[in-house]
Amino acid sequence: MRRTWMLFMILLAAGCQIPDLTGLGGSGTPECSTGTPQNCTRTVSINGPVSSWAEGMTSQLEASESLVGYCTDIFTGTGICNFPVSASFTWSSLDTSVATVSGNGLVHSRSAGSTTITATDRANGISAQFTLDVIHVTRVSLTPASVMLLPGGVRALAFSAMDSSTGAIANFVSITWQSSNPAVAAVDSTGLVTALSLGKSVVTATTGNNVSGSTAVTVADTGKLTFVALSSGGLKYTCGISKAGPAYCWGFGANGNLGNDTLSYDGVGHPLPLLVSGTASFATISIGNRTSCALTKDGAAWCWGGNYEGEVGDGTTSDRTVPTPVAGGATYRSVSTGSEHACAVRQDATVVCWGAGYFGQLGAATPSICPGAGAEVPCSTSPIAVQGGLHFSSVSAGTGHTCGIADTGEAYCWGANDASQLGAASADTCVILGGESRPCSIAPVLVSGATRFARIRAGSRHTCALTSAGQAYCWGANDLGQLGNPGEDSVTSSPLPVAGGLTFTEIASGDDATCGLTAAGDVYCWGGWFGANGPGLVKGGRQFRSITVGFDHACGLTALGAAYCWGNADDGQLGNGAEYPPSDIPVPVSDPE
Repeated sequence: MRRTWMLFMILLAAGCQIPDLTGLGGSGTPECSTGTPQNCTRTVSINGPVSSWAEGMTSQLEASESLVGYCTDIFTGTGICNFPVSASFTWSSLDTSVATVSGNGLVHSRSAGSTTITATDRANGISAQFTLDVIHVTRVSLTPASVMLLPGGVRALAFSAMDSSTGAIANFVSITWQSSNPAVAAVDSTGLVTALSLGKSVVTATTGNNVSGSTAVTVADTGKLTFVALSSGGLKYTCGISKAGPAYCWGFGANGNLGNDTLSYDGVGHPLPLLVSGTASFATISIGNRTSCALTKDGAAWCWGGNYEGEVGDGTTSDRTVPTPVAGGATYRSVSTGSEHACAVRQDATVVCWGAGYFGQLGAATPSICPGAGAEVPCSTSPIAVQGGLHFSSVSAGTGHTCGIADTGEAYCWGANDASQLGAASADTCVILGGESRPCSIAPVLVSGATRFARIRAGSRHTCALTSAGQAYCWGANDLGQLGNPGEDSVTSSPLPVAGGLTFTEIASGDDATCGLTAAGDVYCWGGWFGANGPGLVKGGRQFRSITVGFDHACGLTALGAAYCWGNADDGQLGNGAEYPPSDIPVPVSDPE
């Protein structure tokens, strides 16, 4: 049984007017207190459901009384005070054929129409009242009318109960929810549907006068929306490239990072996928803190989102709420977006970067000064070449550093090195905001050791990489277990094998966490919000073909292109239509509304 209602408060004094207390105070003004009620204005308030009720509803209303007036307070000085006082009330309904009210405020709606409910102080005669509208419900509509879910997926249904002849909507109504096939889809008393097994069901919402509405639920291996690529970012959001080509994003929207024009600029969570604006069709995508970049099938780069440090790469520092071409018109093999910068591998295997450069993360001297989020920072608002003339097969942009795999298999890193995240000694010193200096390298430095790598991922203060045989190594900060080696030093300056002896086909790093994907499709994660105990198997028994890690959540794609996410959900970053609770088991990303 679900009762949807809101609280209202009607504050009325004698004559049904809210007292005008402006101008009170000053020398000679009598003070209001419970001991001097003659210096106060008595007010009555009523608390209960809003005025539009369905027929047959019952609710207990409460009335209260206060003394309001000028007073002196030892904490705030002089002002207007409110003193609750005890009172006894009589209750009445102007039209008892519409609704009745008992002597203690219990209201029962009987038939369609309007009436006035009044609560009167027995001793002082002052009262409060409100108009109660009673609706004869003839139609119930559920939204959405149909929904497709993956096993384990959830979706909240919304209902509307109305009089179809007048369009009046009942806000206070009794609803009973039922699933025709609870083994396939269960529904709770709030209308939250949970997909349990493959098949179909019909979820019905029925009012107390037996008026019903329904939603068709299909539970399938994949939803209507399937993906070829996913990327999770530092500002609690994820974007994916659909099989049809358009991009979708979900989670926290700020500075245009979701690419959905105004909806990605409102500073709130969006728990369902939003279609990225524009007509561009993308093949790969990479997102950072509040900026997203993607490549078309022919290698053209487009970015959108926060641009204070020039990380959109369009030659400006204006935020972009829709995909915008990166300046220069070059085509690229791959792109990687970091916290406040991005890097891309060109067709000739050289690397260019753009955005913030105060840590040396662009791999070259910065030609410009950008306004930054709080202070001016060195930057480049368009792509500049990484110095050294090296050729790379891949590149990964982290928070303040960047790493790449040279075509020889050697790993190089550049940028911040305050936690040894470059995996080698650095000769430069970078001055950051506030004048603090940190070790860094503006030019790429060779990661120490003789190990050669096939994949590399830069996190916040650590870096992880895979050999061609799938062995995982990490280096840099280990204060949160980022290196996958419990008990190791808080900082490691050279590649260290990840504990457990597992081999992986893919590795993904977020701010302070990393996950690895085995050939069998199992996912193991360590560090940050996964914990500092070394690689741990992600629960749920689901297999994936690719993975991505964000600030406090991770996502993966199944072989059929279905997207699943796990971790925190406070800003909708799991994409399952909810912002609570978090989940340590992968939950399916829902279809857009």
